[in-house]
Amino acid sequence: MSFNDDKYNYRLLSDRNGRQHKHYDNEGSDHTVQVETQSNSRSAKKRRKRVRFVSTKVPTIVERLYYGYDRLAMKTQLKMKVTILGILTLLSIVLIRRFVPPVNDDLLTHLNININISMRTFQLSNWTSPNQILLSGKLGCSIGFEIPRVTAKTNQLHLLWEDRASLAIDRLSNHCTSFTWQPVYQGVTFSDCFDLNRGYWYSGSEMHQQLWPLKDTVIPSQLFTTSYKLTSFGPVIEKVWFNSNGFILTAYQTTQLFVEMTKNRLCLQSRDRTLQYQVCHRHNIQQIYQVYAEQFHGNTSSTVREEHRLFRSITWTMLNQNANTNQSMIDYYVDQIIRYQFNNHSILEITDCYATSYGDFDFDPMRFPNINKTILQLHQSGLKISLSVSMIANINSKAFQHGVQKNYWVRRKDKNGDNVVAVIKWSGGNGVLLDVTNPSAKRWFTTRLIAFQRRYNIDYFNFLHGYADYLPTDAVTFQTLDDLNHYTRLFNMMTASIMPTSQVEVAYQSQELNQVIQMARKDFSWNNVTGLPSIITSAITLGLIGYPLFTPATISSINFRSLSSNIPIKVDRDLYIRWIQLSTYLPILKLSIGPWNFDIHAVAFLQQLIKFRQQVLVSKFIQCYRQLPSDNLPIIRPIWWLVPEDAVAQKIYDQFMIGDHILVAPIVQKKTNSRKIYLPRGHWFDAISKKNYTVAVGRWLPNYITRYTQVAYFIYSPWK
Repeated sequence: MSFNDDKYNYRLLSDRNGRQHKHYDNEGSDHTVQVETQSNSRSAKKRRKRVRFVSTKVPTIVERLYYGYDRLAMKTQLKMKVTILGILTLLSIVLIRRFVPPVNDDLLTHLNININISMRTFQLSNWTSPNQILLSGKLGCSIGFEIPRVTAKTNQLHLLWEDRASLAIDRLSNHCTSFTWQPVYQGVTFSDCFDLNRGYWYSGSEMHQQLWPLKDTVIPSQLFTTSYKLTSFGPVIEKVWFNSNGFILTAYQTTQLFVEMTKNRLCLQSRDRTLQYQVCHRHNIQQIYQVYAEQFHGNTSSTVREEHRLFRSITWTMLNQNANTNQSMIDYYVDQIIRYQFNNHSILEITDCYATSYGDFDFDPMRFPNINKTILQLHQSGLKISLSVSMIANINSKAFQHGVQKNYWVRRKDKNGDNVVAVIKWSGGNGVLLDVTNPSAKRWFTTRLIAFQRRYNIDYFNFLHGYADYLPTDAVTFQTLDDLNHYTRLFNMMTASIMPTSQVEVAYQSQELNQVIQMARKDFSWNNVTGLPSIITSAITLGLIGYPLFTPATISSINFRSLSSNIPIKVDRDLYIRWIQLSTYLPILKLSIGPWNFDIHAVAFLQQLIKFRQQVLVSKFIQCYRQLPSDNLPIIRPIWWLVPEDAVAQKIYDQFMIGDHILVAPIVQKKTNSRKIYLPRGHWFDAISKKNYTVAVGRWLPNYITRYTQVAYFIYSPWK
């Protein structure tokens, strides 16, 4: 039988088995298409049809789709499939090795570190005790799972990812190991994360939420710079973190360092820059602190006059000072200090709202018409005066106009790429920031301030707003700042040259300057993390990172109408009493709300506290201060200082030591006269009940009761 269609002429042939074949009659056709039909007697409706090519010519795509073909007979097609399959397999292997963690462990042990080079998890062990794991975590979290090229040397382990970065792990000594990441190309982010569940970690910065220890602290990834923001790492920072297992993590980062904290890990990060840090260990945390103190502390010298001012005086700062503060308010506040006999060894602090505009060193003649007389009366009554001085000048000030002409303010790039003055927004409005990298700008600022001091006979200064966080992201300074924190350090150096032991609210790498740190603001509450108890943890933290001199946070979040009125301030009296109790036991006493705003009993209570401070505590503060040049130890210390291996003492956050001999346990909880007290190993004398305690392995006093006017403290003698 012959058939005809649009493309082909063919005949339908049948063989002896009932199979039908299409035989093409087209000229030049090399195809014979077999159409096989098999009948099923049980079901005539169901027929199986199988079509296949028997050909020496590669069929067209249409023919493949319409008829199908025999793959085994198509050698050319088979080669193509094998080639494609090989390429896909190779590509899959590359992608899997780069982005998918392998199942098998590629464990590498060298020096004192164990690394899974595929997963890049690591464990750093103690050189002297290899079974003791000091630190664990993950290296290069932002890099894929590509296997690096590993080179092991005597004191170094080098890992190279050829298209991304390199990591060098160096043994510096038997106690220190350094980690250095170097980018190969731009666009590489380094992130090394450390587990917080090994021992207890303690922060290297004074944070608003001052958890002690660090576990459960949550701070999103951000620049590790001095900052006024409550969600930042705080105004006083050092790139160090202590661990109770006896090691310290130090970031030697000369460029921008990013830090992230989650509940269980601490991450150090760098973007397009080198990331370098070091881990050093000793037998316990006290010994590793001494190594840190020797490295960063300078020699401090003191005079009797400085000691007298630092520890015997009381600084009074008026609450809620603002642009409405005037001379009558100052006079009233001074009258109360004198009336209740607090004027002996007292300093009155006026914040930076005294000038006509921020940045101008003068008193506003409208609000302070006769300030010279007030200052004279202060001095005659035995009081000193301290003024706050800001690094920021408002754009309507005279200082701004003069500084613009001389390029004394921090600048930035505009849309055209030109340098223009960088105007920042802050609590005082729109202002500009002094360029402390410019020597001429510092001389101009210092000359004006000293002239102002002599004109009004000012005794002390409190320097404000040296935060690196105030610098715009595109800041242009006289000297390039690779690390924005160097702005804060230059600020510290300039202010220390103006006045030794000056008071500042921000610091970075300036322990040797011996400045007094103004503790960051705390919430006027009982909150353990941000309220009254956090004053203790901030005090201990400041001491650990090398700033033994500080003023406690003052009450600063209460609204009231006027100091000149006789209306008592509505405030939690119990919280106020506990606040000033705790402040009395810290090295430098600073108060804001006067007890006269409550009742005569509050006044008598503060007088009693000050008397106790002068008779018992001041001598101890001075003793610790005089030892700073030789031992560099903090004045306020954690209670694990006595027994560094005591795991219970390592997590106590509401007790502290004054030097090595006085343990203080203030009440920092609401509406109670009792608390739990933990005594580490040693001999203890209860200064209130006059009892002696001999403690071999640590002991709890579960319900220690004190009178409302008392603070529990114990005298320590070493265990023999």
